Amino acid sequence: MRFPRKKIQLFIFITFLAVILAACGEENAGTDNQSNSIEPFDPSTFELSDVSGSFNYAATSPSSGAFAFYAQIAALAEEHTNMDITVMETSGGTDSMKLLSQGQADFSLANNDTANSAYHGLEEFEGDPFEDLRMMYAWSVLSIPFYVTKESGVKTLEDLEGKTYGPGQRGSSFAKRAKQWMEVLDINVNWYEGSLDDQVSAVKNRKSIGFIKAGGMPDAAILDVHSTLPVDIISLSDEQIDIMQEVTPHLGEITIPAGAYEGVGEAKSLSTKPGEGVHKDIPVEVVYGMMKLVFDYQDELAEAYPTVGKFDLAEISLDENSSVPLHEGAVLFYQEELGLEVPDNLIPPEMK
Repeated sequence: MRFPRKKIQLFIFITFLAVILAACGEENAGTDNQSNSIEPFDPSTFELSDVSGSFNYAATSPSSGAFAFYAQIAALAEEHTNMDITVMETSGGTDSMKLLSQGQADFSLANNDTANSAYHGLEEFEGDPFEDLRMMYAWSVLSIPFYVTKESGVKTLEDLEGKTYGPGQRGSSFAKRAKQWMEVLDINVNWYEGSLDDQVSAVKNRKSIGFIKAGGMPDAAILDVHSTLPVDIISLSDEQIDIMQEVTPHLGEITIPAGAYEGVGEAKSLSTKPGEGVHKDIPVEVVYGMMKLVFDYQDELAEAYPTVGKFDLAEISLDENSSVPLHEGAVLFYQEELGLEVPDNLIPPEMK
């Protein structure tokens, strides 16, 4: 019996289509099975040496003393894990956070003020909230001093009226805040803007009388200036602190003890909590591993940046006033590794 050519062609086409659909079904089934076979992360079986992957870490300016902290994290990761961490040079906290939000970094420096602005879409992030931001830990409480040269004769913020002064390194979290503070305090400053190196050079060459620099003490950049032109720190009044905190409510206050630098007396200052941010899609076991690396080797990190060794990291990290949630891996670390209760405001949406 002979079949018409068109029927034969139709039969071949239908057979071919059936084979393709069957193959796709098997492939999807295989994918589903593979997905379903991935076991949930179990902290009880965790080994730091099992953590792997290549990651970009948006740090800070290499001129900052804190850069050594990030270099040490990368070195510890290489020694104790199978992670390869590339430390990225940035111009400061805001720049680092933008790299994280744009997907160019996996981890980043994240002080509490910048993290709050990014997460809620405020200030530099207005209209573009970074809702995938998650926190891991804070590693210090740092003052935000107004440094001036002693020869300038400046003793108060009001004395900065009409003076040339640095707001902080370009791209840092506080370069913009400084201008906001001076505006609400009705103090007109001739701002000298640039990188941290630029601002240090400007002071040493007497083109500027000082600059704002958050950080641990002693700070390498300030010591550089102090070795040439002795510095002083402007002490803020209680009224000034109250007004400035209306602009930046997530910042605290701190008293800098006398002798932080030779010849410098006690001074009141605003304070910030530098910490580490991460994208919520970074695997739980990777973040858990980063947490364990930092907490287990805090002493080694303090050798690179001493202020890291002065605080109980968990105590300053589990802040009930924070508005940015933790990463799931960080939550599990605090709960399972340290046996701590994590405030509800820090539990991320994906765990609720």
